[in-house]
Amino acid sequence: MDLGSTYGIFINLSANNPEKIEPKVWFPLNVDSSFHFGVKNDWSVKWRNISVVCSALGSIERKKLHKELSMLGAKQLSDWQDDITHLVTDKIMLTQKVY
Repeated sequence: MDLGSTYGIFINLSANNPEKIEPKVWFPLNVDSSFHFGVKNDWSVKWRNISVVCSALGSIERKKLHKELSMLGAKQLSDWQDDITHLVTDKIMLTQKVY
């Protein structure tokens, strides 16, 4: 949504005629959409699946987190993997794994 910027917001820059969005109106952006605002601010929308691993959380907290992550379409995994995007913990413990 453009809240009334000076130069406006333009969508789909790769097209010959990028579309200027109407101020104060929600405009949905799809994955791989591009947009421009201001003088030199070109951006694109990307999607990356969210994968979460928990450390030092109790079972009640894990269940609450799982419910919230499910609403986002995210995965809660039990062990660390290469595609983990987030680590959730309620405390930091230095162990041999850190080193």
